[in-house]
Amino acid sequence: MLKLLMVGAGGIGSYYAARLLESGHRVVLTARGAHLDALVSNGLKVHYGGRELIHRPEAFSHQQLVARFHPDDFDVIVIALKSTATESVVDELGAWLRQGRVPVLSLQNGVDNEPLLAEAIGAERIIGGLAVRIGGHIVRPGVVEAEGVAEIVMGEWPAARKPGSARSLLLEKLAAAFDGSGIPTTLSDNVRYELWRKLVINNGVNPLSALTGLDTRSLTHRPEFSRIVYGMMAETVEASSR
Repeated sequence: MLKLLMVGAGGIGSYYAARLLESGHRVVLTARGAHLDALVSNGLKVHYGGRELIHRPEAFSHQQLVARFHPDDFDVIVIALKSTATESVVDELGAWLRQGRVPVLSLQNGVDNEPLLAEAIGAERIIGGLAVRIGGHIVRPGVVEAEGVAEIVMGEWPAARKPGSARSLLLEKLAAAFDGSGIPTTLSDNVRYELWRKLVINNGVNPLSALTGLDTRSLTHRPEFSRIVYGMMAETVEASSR
């Protein structure tokens, strides 16, 4: 059994937490405001694939977390916040995180989160990661809806080191725990590449999808749109090399 801290019990963090709790792992959540109040009073309810995942996890504010726990009370700390919140969580929890040696797994969109976390607590503690093909949101305090395959890709930051190292063994343990909880998980030898690859695809597809209402397959199979999609992807690749 693993003991995990999920920093950010939003749509995606709550879904992964619920699946891990269902498998018997201990997951502590952080949240704020009315959502935190509902988690403490009524527990967590996640709607996914026609099922209801209902649990009563421990949930705390960041201030309560720091007062009650040491970072090394956990096997891994998962950051599931939006990318725009990474700097603020480093400001709030950076000093606390530096008290321990526990690995920190980022499950966020974008390519700036791991570098920010590495600068704050050391690159050797960072596990890069991304959530793939998952959508989730809080429909009301304490209640989340999620959809999609909800895969995870993760790996040593910025790339794999020696096979058989303590970090690679931990990653194998995490992958097995996630897979066993119904979360398809892939280990990558070059997770930075995977993060940039997702960003390139998202930058090419997401703006046009929002404007036209078309999905990825439709956009890439219609010549009038596919040229724009691939052009935007090429611009992202060019920017990444600067």
